[in-house]
Amino acid sequence: MTNRPKLSERLRVRTPDYDDMVSAAEELEARAARADQGAERRAQLQVSERGMYDLGSGHSFFADLARAQRRHGDGDGGWQAAVKRLQDHNMYEHRRNDRLMQRLNAERELERELTRDPHAAAVYERWVSAGGRLFDKIDESRDVERRAAGRTDGSGGYFAPPGWFIDQFAHSARAGAEFAALWTQLPLPKGVQSVNIPILAAGQGAGTAVQTADGAAVTIRDPADSSVKAPIQTIAANLDMSFQFLDQTPAPIDDTVGADILEDFSSQLDGHLLLGSGSDGQLNGAIPGGTFSAASSIWLSDTNNSSSQTWVNGGTDITSSVHQFTAMLYAKIARYRGLPPTAFVMSPLVWALICGSADGQNRPLVEPGRAQKMLHGLPVVEDANLVDSFGGATAPSITTSYGVTSVTPGDGSYAPILAGRFSDLFYFAADPIVEVMPEVLSGALQVRYQVRRYVASMPGRVVWGGDDITFSGTDQGGGVNQGAAVSYGALTSFETNSPLALSSAGY
Repeated sequence: MTNRPKLSERLRVRTPDYDDMVSAAEELEARAARADQGAERRAQLQVSERGMYDLGSGHSFFADLARAQRRHGDGDGGWQAAVKRLQDHNMYEHRRNDRLMQRLNAERELERELTRDPHAAAVYERWVSAGGRLFDKIDESRDVERRAAGRTDGSGGYFAPPGWFIDQFAHSARAGAEFAALWTQLPLPKGVQSVNIPILAAGQGAGTAVQTADGAAVTIRDPADSSVKAPIQTIAANLDMSFQFLDQTPAPIDDTVGADILEDFSSQLDGHLLLGSGSDGQLNGAIPGGTFSAASSIWLSDTNNSSSQTWVNGGTDITSSVHQFTAMLYAKIARYRGLPPTAFVMSPLVWALICGSADGQNRPLVEPGRAQKMLHGLPVVEDANLVDSFGGATAPSITTSYGVTSVTPGDGSYAPILAGRFSDLFYFAADPIVEVMPEVLSGALQVRYQVRRYVASMPGRVVWGGDDITFSGTDQGGGVNQGAAVSYGALTSFETNSPLALSSAGY
């Protein structure tokens, strides 16, 4: 039987294809501009298989687990129907995961083909920045009908009962997981206590050299290897429910409490990927323990403390302004990583500061109504977990406060700015495990659900192999040490009069 050729062989890209991609990027940029002005609207239709426990299905995964395990329960068709739904759900998940892996493999193979040389990689980056996608991904949204009716009880109000839109349940207020979404997520292997990836040791990679003359010896540079390790940590939750609630509530708890747990997991993961210390059950974070250093990543500190600073003015002109230092951060990541960063990450307050800034003629730096958030040609990603309380004696940390997972502020008053090539950063996540433990609370007609998920993070997969470097120049501090992660870096300005002291600026 003839082997089927690889995708890269079937989609061999020629030079004209790159020219077409440049044209496509320009067209995408033009269409985005027209869409901003309301001149173009697109509609797409996607037909997909509906999951057994999708929102609005009327079925509860949690309740079905309890019914199937106890072989008891009359709600939603009884326990036999629950067993059948769980079986159908497992088959659906297998099909969905298979489709996902096929798409990811196709995307990776095609992207490798489209970026096989520096020119092609630059064209591809421009095409993606303009909104191009290898495979179209459609976010589905649901139309929401809202209505209300009612009268005073006793005066006809009992014939007009209140309507409960339970499917529009409001979740707890918490930050999202915008930073985590930038990382590369991979499936976590089973049966291991840590994930390890071999790397070439810092400064000891394999290399090439020119032959100085015909017959001259070729330079030999033997590589030395090392490894990077990501311990597997556990994020878990316990949830107690009465059987009366499971049997009588019309709303599947998957769509309410279960969805709230999922959001809390996402916020927990995001906070750990930002600030995790790598110890005491925490993941490895990009800012270990909420503290910046040249030993862990590229760190650029603006030491300018001149008065009258703004985003684009360091006191007298653009020199030593935060705007100039973000450009420096871009350059330092490109220099030490060898490839340019792909995004800036900042607090929404910092983006608000940029939007509220103006040039010397009082023209806003960000024109009102702009849809795309950009800085130095890169997209800006806002993450509320990157709080504005760094720079004090106590660093921000990830914990639980006010009933939800959130970053606990430190005692400082400054906000950092991150930039990086975040696809270099890996985290591994297993599928969530949901178990039902009826014996624990059976005497009170209650059941305990236990939800856990195993995760591991690896922000330092690509490291600097040169000597320790201290950044110098006009009002410049920080640096990068041998072995530090170089796929990302941070800008801090923990100085008097800094625009990044947002609390004192009214933000």
